[in-house]
Amino acid sequence: MKHATFPFVCWLIACLVVPFSAAGVNAAESPTANKASSFTPADESAAPTPALAPAASQAAWEVRAGFRIELVAAEPLVMDPVAIDWDPEGRLWVVEMADYPNGLDGQGQPGGRIRVLEDQNEDGQYETSHLFIDGLNFPTGIVTYRQGVIVTAAPDILYLEDTNGDNICDLKKVLFSGYSQGNQQLRVNGLRWGLEGWLYCASGSHVANFGKDSKIKSHLTGQEIPLGSRDFRFHPETGELEPLSGPSQFGRNCDAWGNWFGVQNSYPLWHYVLEDDYLSRNPHLPTPDPKVVMTAPNPRVYPAKPPQSRFHSQNQAGRFTSACSGMIYRDTLLFPSNEISHAFTCEPVHNLVQHNHLVRSGVSFEMSRDVSGKSVDFLASRDRWTRPVMTRTGPDGALWVVDMYRYVIEHPHWLPKEAQAVVAPYLRAGDGRGRIYRVVPQEQPPRSIPKLARLTTAELVSRLDDPSGWVRDAAKQLLLEKPPADVRAALLPMLTTAATPQGKLNAWYALQMIEPCDQSLLIQGLTDPENEIRRHTLRFAEAIEQPGAAMIDAVKRLSTDADPAVRLQLALSLGAWKQPFASALIGEILTQEDSSPFIRSALLSSLNESNIAEVAIAVARMPMRDAGFRDVYRKVARQSLDYRQHQPLIEACAIEDPTDQELARAIVVAGVARQFWGPTLKGIPTEIEASLGAVVRHARTVLVTETSPQWLRTLAIDALFLLPNSLSTDLDTARSLLQPTVPFELQLALIQHLGKQSEPECCGLMLQGWSGYSPKTRDSILEAVLSQPTWHSQLVKALDEQDVKVSDVSLSLRQRFLSQPDSKAFHKHFRQVAPDDQRRPLNTQRFQMSQGNAERGKEVFVKNCSSCHRLDDEGKHIGPNLESLTNPTVASLLEAILEPNNAVEAKYQTYLVVTADGRIISGMITSESNNSLTILRPDGESSAVRRSDIDEIQATGKSLMPEGFDRVISSGQMADLLTYLHQQQQAAQR
Repeated sequence: MKHATFPFVCWLIACLVVPFSAAGVNAAESPTANKASSFTPADESAAPTPALAPAASQAAWEVRAGFRIELVAAEPLVMDPVAIDWDPEGRLWVVEMADYPNGLDGQGQPGGRIRVLEDQNEDGQYETSHLFIDGLNFPTGIVTYRQGVIVTAAPDILYLEDTNGDNICDLKKVLFSGYSQGNQQLRVNGLRWGLEGWLYCASGSHVANFGKDSKIKSHLTGQEIPLGSRDFRFHPETGELEPLSGPSQFGRNCDAWGNWFGVQNSYPLWHYVLEDDYLSRNPHLPTPDPKVVMTAPNPRVYPAKPPQSRFHSQNQAGRFTSACSGMIYRDTLLFPSNEISHAFTCEPVHNLVQHNHLVRSGVSFEMSRDVSGKSVDFLASRDRWTRPVMTRTGPDGALWVVDMYRYVIEHPHWLPKEAQAVVAPYLRAGDGRGRIYRVVPQEQPPRSIPKLARLTTAELVSRLDDPSGWVRDAAKQLLLEKPPADVRAALLPMLTTAATPQGKLNAWYALQMIEPCDQSLLIQGLTDPENEIRRHTLRFAEAIEQPGAAMIDAVKRLSTDADPAVRLQLALSLGAWKQPFASALIGEILTQEDSSPFIRSALLSSLNESNIAEVAIAVARMPMRDAGFRDVYRKVARQSLDYRQHQPLIEACAIEDPTDQELARAIVVAGVARQFWGPTLKGIPTEIEASLGAVVRHARTVLVTETSPQWLRTLAIDALFLLPNSLSTDLDTARSLLQPTVPFELQLALIQHLGKQSEPECCGLMLQGWSGYSPKTRDSILEAVLSQPTWHSQLVKALDEQDVKVSDVSLSLRQRFLSQPDSKAFHKHFRQVAPDDQRRPLNTQRFQMSQGNAERGKEVFVKNCSSCHRLDDEGKHIGPNLESLTNPTVASLLEAILEPNNAVEAKYQTYLVVTADGRIISGMITSESNNSLTILRPDGESSAVRRSDIDEIQATGKSLMPEGFDRVISSGQMADLLTYLHQQQQAAQR
């Protein structure tokens, strides 16, 4: 039938007349059910594809062989579900975001609900639904706690309770407030228990938040905590809140061993290797990216049906574009073997849940898609309304799947204006629907959902050995309500008699939650045969300020532990102790050649005033010819100055007839000294200042000696412009190196060094030889000029006089110059090729792929696009993954290329960071900590900038991709480029 009202009428009849077949009782008929909040579901008649009834939609799922999917709840018992949790009575609590995406009235009217479902006959399906509360502001997450629930609903995190037993909330407390209320897909969410009994949340944000609203208020403590875009954890009893590494977009989940994982729409999973509390404790450490991303951007997914009409990222059908709720399965029902971990990530745009395997690799993991069975993903639906937005490991061992069930899941904020108009009639279609499923083994029933509320202390302790991670978490929380002495007595035997390593680990944490363990008990854990017990006991041991000899010996032995994760934790924990053994171990591990970058970062975060001097002496012995060791020494030397420990550096600078090793060490120290004390060297210790002249003389000799080792010549550049009175001599030396016969690596190092100077003569020197430079050298010089606003007038003059031609400046660099505070000076040269004040209709007829040549197109790509995109082993992974494009049309490719700012994803937005010394760094902010920001420039170089060195930050509102691309290449070149991109996309799909 094609009658316009048919789908809506069918839905209405189903809700009012047909009972929920799986449960047998309709919510409207249940005597214990609350009445629904008053709202009218959206008219679904405009949707081109009709919705399916719950049973039909269940039948539309394709499930991996050996498993089956069960429908446990559907409308009208539950509608618009986005998150779930269970309570100790076995009831299911559901967050319903009925106000998605723009409010009930399209203008932001709150309409979120919390509903509690009961399975009174314990047949595994819910038949009773209670409306606990409605009118919440776009709620996103829930966890049961004590007699109520905690809910994330920006700008607040709330505690809600029913105090009189009528299943209606009558107590509402604000625990925290101040969270961003932007796009509903980028709001605070999560709520997962950590092993230690704190609650973990995802911030939801893509980008750094530097405004006043980045401070979160704890209403229990009265404190305001600067959070930015980081994830966080909080203690629900005390109101303490601590930032975590992040951000994760929707869902922050851990495995059985306390490893935390995040997700972003284009990335199905990443692992947080380093947490913010460790990285932020050393105020002088510019922090590295704390995570390992498991895949390239937008990896493939395998739907159960052909591609459908999309309203966002049309060119990425068949790829992750809405990845959310990356979750590690924590049970044995589905997968009895514990050799690998199992990750599940929802992809609601493609109506599926993907299953991936995780295998330990060093301090992190390697991930691979489960390819067994069918050629579709683990769970994939042929019903285009099906929108899995969350998976959880249930108390019964099943994999639970929350299906929001909407015709449109893309948020209109991200849609081009044309697409917004298309979806407007059915933007809320499905807002009265919703389904919850569970996946179980084909031949094995799930366990019953336990009722833990009335268990004794001994029974709860035994539940720490339960196969279900949820049960273990809940049992620990309930133990906190028991007499501490009884709990401790019941827990101590578990440290040796637990049936599983997970049970033993949770027993350790339950003990710690009651009272910190003493040294004799910690030594037991530090020598435990289980890797994870040793690793986590190191965390407990950090609380011991004065460890005894036996404990120190146990800690020392872990420096050679076979498990890299244990050695990483040791590197982090060493910063907690101020005894000589900790200093010696830090220096020893830092100088090991096989130390991973994460372990080195962990050790650098452990530096403090008590250990820096000894560590600086130890690392000075590292072979300076190794770039990695030089980088470590440079960071340690800088921290020596930050902590006012000068003596190790005074000794390193004192050279007369140095070896290559001694000179390299002295150059590193001299460069760090110049950075620390500034160009005038005001305040520099006399002993260091007296040595600098000799360092500079030896460095100049090395620079002009072609037989000197290349690594040493490159390093010697850092000694140029070191002394205030050496400008003329150093300019002459630099001029002799900016010649075609000099290796590019050396020239590049010199240009980058010149770009850090403030003298205008450095800019003049670089522009002087412009006509003889290669394209890469020119780009490097322009990057240097871009970072120094006081030099911009020299570039404008060179453009005026055509010493530098507009065509010499890449489109990306032109856009970045036009984003500078003094951009007006560049308008007459760059404005006509990078318009941002008008939109031009796309003329797809000008560019036909059939007329292009792929080989020539690759040349266009390498010259114009490879600085940000990687394709066919050319370029860099900075911008979106071009290999993820699926069946692109000429029009869609052109819109992405020519109108990149129509719908800029926040993660690709550029920022201008102005440093205290007046330099400007432009690029994407890829990570932040309490101490620093990391900026990724379009040339692929990353800069970690200390917050103390930042004067101002400004968002440009623009994508990395420049506008006006068709004005710098011909129509033929555009056709060649389109042909090449299309050919590469087809190859990637095979």
